[in-house]
Amino acid sequence: MGNPASPILAELVMNHLIAFVLSVLNFHIPFVFVYVDDIIMSVPMSRLEDVLRIFNSFHENLQFTHEMEIDGKIPFLDLLLIRDSGGIKTDLYSKPMASHRTLHFNSLHSASQKIAVVRGIKRKILSLSDTSFHPKNFKQQATILCQNGYPKTLVNKIFYGSKYSTSIPSTDNGSDKEIFRYYKLVYIPKLSQMLIRLMKGTSTIVVSYYNKTVKSLFSRLKDIDPPMRQSGLVYGVGCSNCDAIYVGQTCQYFGSRLRQHQLDCKRQSEATALSQHAKNEGHLFDFENAKILTKETNWFKRSFKEMLLIRKHPNSVNSRSDIGSLSIAYSNLIKEINK
Repeated sequence: MGNPASPILAELVMNHLIAFVLSVLNFHIPFVFVYVDDIIMSVPMSRLEDVLRIFNSFHENLQFTHEMEIDGKIPFLDLLLIRDSGGIKTDLYSKPMASHRTLHFNSLHSASQKIAVVRGIKRKILSLSDTSFHPKNFKQQATILCQNGYPKTLVNKIFYGSKYSTSIPSTDNGSDKEIFRYYKLVYIPKLSQMLIRLMKGTSTIVVSYYNKTVKSLFSRLKDIDPPMRQSGLVYGVGCSNCDAIYVGQTCQYFGSRLRQHQLDCKRQSEATALSQHAKNEGHLFDFENAKILTKETNWFKRSFKEMLLIRKHPNSVNSRSDIGSLSIAYSNLIKEINK
């Protein structure tokens, strides 16, 4: 969970599973649709148990349950599929335990984001539900939006007005197309709107975001990993024989990286500036008291922070190439700070 490759691996496994099941079945399947581990398929009533048995025989750790249609209706994801004169009509569907909470109108977000919420719901109604259900869905979703603080006049204006179109603009991949650069900044009332208006008409687009997330409302449920089991960090190791310090960054476990440094020193290797200092000066580094200076999972940001901390320590043993890409502007600022 959380690994960037997880969705890809899940899709590969599910594709392999569906191919396996279809190859074993000896009767026609009119349709089958898959979204991660949610599957909907048309199966003869008399063969339902056989199909479930084949699914569960694929792997002992992949066990499925089934849900049958009731009165010609069955939910799938956010839709309710309904039999209708030999075809299928779709309607919006919410689970009974759904909270119906969305971005509250009084939250500290820009007006454009709140308008986008309403427009997104309108697009969902028009694109996913049958036209016969549109009046009902517009009424239900308007009630939900009003419960989340949205003015009824604004909701009706977007739902029923022609100004807020739901059409998707066509894309032009021509070579002369202007390239836009997007930058995100923390939303500050009035100031953010002024900045967005100022940049309007240029190739720079400013997007506002709110830095208070749901995650910040809850306490940590997991114990903090001990320092040697932490990764994605910038660290410092001091010399035991002088006031020199080595600053490095790693995506590995902190303990594993320190063991590599210790091995380099033992072999008198010159793989890093740390082992070079130990070999040339005959000094020992205090690995027992090595410190984590800052944490950063993003490689680019972590490398930048490493350069800043190297430049900040006047007695750093790091080579000049370690801060070669640091702008002179930052070097001058660090000099002023260290005064």
